[in-house]
Amino acid sequence: MGWEPGTSARMRARYLHVPDAMLKDVARKIADAIWGGPETPSVDKNQDNEV
Repeated sequence: MGWEPGTSARMRARYLHVPDAMLKDVARKIADAIWGGPETPSVDKNQDNEV
């Protein structure tokens, strides 16, 4: 890519910075794709009406 030897770490830090929020979002999407999305517990709407 035309980078001089010994400067690649500095160039990566400058040009490949990714915000933490973006990293977390991508990590969540990958985890959901691999293991499935989070399960939501089923709620019985009539549970408070039982006597």
